[in-house]
Amino acid sequence: MNNGGLIEGIKKCYKGKNLAKKHGFLYLLALIITFPVAYATIKTGGNEAAVNQYLVQNPLFLIMLLVPSIIFGLYFIKFLHNSIKLFIWQDTQKDQERIKAMDIMPEVNGDLFKNFGSVLQFGLVWTIMLTLIILVLGFLCMIPGINLFCVPVALIIIACILYTMPYIIAGFARNYSTKGNCIPFLLFTLLPKVFVSATILGLKYIVFAFCWGIIIQVIIVGILTGILAFLKIYTNPIGLSIIAAIFVYMEFILTLVFYYAVANIYYRKIELEREI
Repeated sequence: MNNGGLIEGIKKCYKGKNLAKKHGFLYLLALIITFPVAYATIKTGGNEAAVNQYLVQNPLFLIMLLVPSIIFGLYFIKFLHNSIKLFIWQDTQKDQERIKAMDIMPEVNGDLFKNFGSVLQFGLVWTIMLTLIILVLGFLCMIPGINLFCVPVALIIIACILYTMPYIIAGFARNYSTKGNCIPFLLFTLLPKVFVSATILGLKYIVFAFCWGIIIQVIIVGILTGILAFLKIYTNPIGLSIIAAIFVYMEFILTLVFYYAVANIYYRKIELEREI
C-alpha cells in the first residue's frame, strides 16, 4: 500500500527501469544550469552583483539557465501526473502486481514535451496572477493609515499561496488541463481541505530535507570538494560545476519527493472529496 510518505517517495525515485538514464539526465540538466554561474563566479571573483551582471550581459548563459529549468519543470509535472495516477490506480485497479510495477519516474523521451503548450499556459497565467497579487499587496502595505490593516491581510494571503499552490499545480498535473485550475479563488477554497495535511507534510519535509542535506550533500560534496582541491582544479569552472550540480540534482530529487507526498494529499483531500 502506497501511503505517500517522503521516505516512500525517495524509494520511488530510485525504482524502475532505465534509472541510470533518468538520473543521468537530471544530473546533466543540473550541470548545464550550474556551469554559467560557476563560470561567472570564477570570472568575477564571486561577488553576487557582479555575477548577476555578467550573466545578464551574456545571453547564451541565460539560455543555459532557462532551458534546462523548463525541461526539469516538464519532467517534474510528468512525475506528479504519474504519482497521482499511482494513487488513483491503487484505489481502482484490482491487479496489485500492476500497481507495484508502475514506474512513476518519467522516461527520457519526446513524451516529456507532449503537453508543453498546456504547461506553458498554466505557468504563465499563474506567474502573472501571483506577480499582480504581490505587487498590489506590496503597494497597499506602503500606504500610511491602511498599512496596519493591509500587512496582516497580506501575510494571510501569502500563507494561502504557500499552502495551496502545490495542490493547484497537482490539480493541473492530474489531466494537464488549465480549465478550472487557473482561478485565483483556488488559493482560498483549497486551504480548508489541505491545511492540516499540508502543515504536517511541511513539518516532516523540513526535518527530512535537513537530514537529506547532512547525510547526502555534505558527505558526498565534501569528499568531491576535497578531491578537486587536491587535484588543484577547484578554480576550473567545469570542476566547480561538477560540485554545484550535485546540490542542484539533490534539489531536483527533493522536489520530486515533496510532490510525491503532495500527490497523495491532493488525491485524498481534494479529488476524492470532490467525487463524494
